[in-house]
Amino acid sequence: MTTDDEESFTPGDVVWAKHGCFWYPAKVISPTDVPEHLRSSILRKLKQNQVIVKWYGEENFSSVPAHHINHLSENKVDAARAARSHNIQLRYQQAISDVRGE
Repeated sequence: MTTDDEESFTPGDVVWAKHGCFWYPAKVISPTDVPEHLRSSILRKLKQNQVIVKWYGEENFSSVPAHHINHLSENKVDAARAARSHNIQLRYQQAISDVRGE
């Protein structure tokens, strides 16, 4: 559930999600897509207005507040955000491949 001024996200959406001070590419997933051995831990931490994401380039999952998530797309602003580090650039390329359906 989101407020009127927040975007809504559905499983499969490719997004930027804030982790600590930085934004990383991630994919929104449903609770059933979290591996069974991690599911109870993730669901215990999940609060209202949070979304479960899987981080690109990792096998890690997190619950993230919806206001710390933006849709990712192939544009100059997102490319500039990704250019901050080689690691984030690689993850952004993986996310863009997903967006394109490659």
